[in-house]
Amino acid sequence: RDGVAAYLARLDEAWRASRPVVITYSAGVAWCGDRTVTETLAAADRASLVGSHPSALEHAGRALALAEQIEDLERRRRVEVMGRLVIGRARWQCQGPGAEFSLQAALEPLLEGRALISESDPPELRAGLSAWVKLATGRP
Repeated sequence: RDGVAAYLARLDEAWRASRPVVITYSAGVAWCGDRTVTETLAAADRASLVGSHPSALEHAGRALALAEQIEDLERRRRVEVMGRLVIGRARWQCQGPGAEFSLQAALEPLLEGRALISESDPPELRAGLSAWVKLATGRP
């Protein structure tokens, strides 16, 4: 019973750490210079926050595909970080058949996103990604 309580506390901590980040970071994606990418990423974020994880995965995947067209590499990287955070979070919390909805499937985009983080990113984003990776792996 204590193990379940500890797990739920860590999950709650990860959500509290990433929720304001996701909202703030999505609003800040406007610097990507492409309204379609910004709106698609914001839709993915909103879908994930309300528990519509398959929709979040679809929108985040579309945002990542659109990001490939962004010429500014820094802006593209920022969209990729946010998209991977949303994908990892949605895969973590969605229940479904197959390997797409597993801890390992969630961890992969989270680690990819963390690898793309730079010092110029908001500390809240770095903390949010770290919280989800820590939750998934049990270590920072």
